[in-house]
Amino acid sequence: MVRIDVISDVVCPWCFIGKRRLGLAIENSGLDVELHYHPYDINPSMPEEGRERLAHYKAKFGSLDKLAKMTEALEREAKSLKIDFNFGAIKRVPNTMDAHRLIRWSVNSGTQDALVEDLFKAYFEQALDISDHEVLLDIAERHGLNRVIVADLLGSDRDKDAVSQQITQAGQMGVRGVPTYVFANKFAATGAQSEDILAKAIHQAAALD
Repeated sequence: MVRIDVISDVVCPWCFIGKRRLGLAIENSGLDVELHYHPYDINPSMPEEGRERLAHYKAKFGSLDKLAKMTEALEREAKSLKIDFNFGAIKRVPNTMDAHRLIRWSVNSGTQDALVEDLFKAYFEQALDISDHEVLLDIAERHGLNRVIVADLLGSDRDKDAVSQQITQAGQMGVRGVPTYVFANKFAATGAQSEDILAKAIHQAAALD
């Protein structure tokens, strides 16, 4: 069993692309893989209520021209991966703390990978607000988590410090961009790498493990 630790943020479109490519790489490798997801915050100054999407990216990039070019590149890459980005329908960029807490709580459910996939689809394809607790509870329930228990947890500060600490630790490890993959605790790769590169990394990790 090859362990892969994935450091990502669920409002990072390249992380969605990277997740689909990693899935294909795992399938092509023919090896058993164990995935573990870890939080990252691509918008560390994001207020709890989020920000209007175009205003956020104009402030981030200085103009919307860079956003338009990035969107075109993402849509080109998404075609072969069956991702239907719906950027025009997304009105706000959310704070992802609660989404990361939900991912953390799903670690023992056996459905963490599928739950992360659902969070990406909810935001990028369905244009849902993944900081909204009802959206998160619907996703949690679909993946076997107890809705009442998760609602209580979301209404508290449970694990906010733990998630923040993990994000800080990622930076201390040298993570400056996502997705970042750590293979068998031996070596890392950053960026939405191709399926071939990821499959080779999986085989290399298996040989070292």
